[in-house]
Amino acid sequence: MRSELVNIEAGKFKRINGVVLRTVISLMPTSFFSKNNITDAVAGRGITDGEVCDALDYLEGAGYIETRSVNERQPVRLTDFAFDMDLIEFKLSSRGKLVALGIVRDDGIEL
Repeated sequence: MRSELVNIEAGKFKRINGVVLRTVISLMPTSFFSKNNITDAVAGRGITDGEVCDALDYLEGAGYIETRSVNERQPVRLTDFAFDMDLIEFKLSSRGKLVALGIVRDDGIEL
């Protein structure tokens, strides 16, 4: 039973990461975007704000998105702004584009 729950959670995690990554490449492939841009875009898919944050954290950690401060426009880590994400914005990295297009595979992302 525990194994089934783990598999369900893992599948959900991979699916949400894929939805967020596909949303980024579809709507903002070369520009910076906010967490709210993604949350609004996936609202009809039953994905929560917290799940979007988890996906952005994974994508940043894997090097698929870059994060910068809105005001200083300097690179930052998402975890430094986890409680005030309106102060940061994201951009798809070159490596992220390869994954989003299916050129590079990542076991944590379901395309």
